[in-house]
Amino acid sequence: MGSDVSENKGCEFFPSWHDQTATIVIGNNVRLGPCIRFFAAGHDTADINLADTSAPIIVGNNVWIGGSSVILQGVTIGEGAIVAAGSVVTKEVAAYTIVGGVPAKFIKERILKGLN
Repeated sequence: MGSDVSENKGCEFFPSWHDQTATIVIGNNVRLGPCIRFFAAGHDTADINLADTSAPIIVGNNVWIGGSSVILQGVTIGEGAIVAAGSVVTKEVAAYTIVGGVPAKFIKERILKGLN
C-alpha cells in the first residue's frame, strides 16, 4: 500500500493463498471507492479439477477505482487511469485512460487540466 491512499468502506483484498508471488500492490495517491474487490487468485477453467491459478495485481500511482469494481488476477492498472464504478477489470488498463463496463473496456483518454 503506497502513501496517500484512500480506501473506502467494504474494500476486500484476496491475494493468492498458495502462491506468495501473487500479491496486490497499490501505488501512491490512489483513490478506492467503496466495495472494491481484488482477486489475485482463481481457478483454471480448462482443468476438470479447477486447479488454482494466480497472478499479481498492480495498481499504479494516481489511480481512481470507482465503487463496486472487481479487479482480477494478472491485471496492471497504469498510472493516472480511472476505472468506472461497477466495472470488472480482466486485462491491463493503459496509463491515463478511462475504462468501464463488464468486462471493462476503453472509454477515452484522460486529459489532465493545467499540464503543458
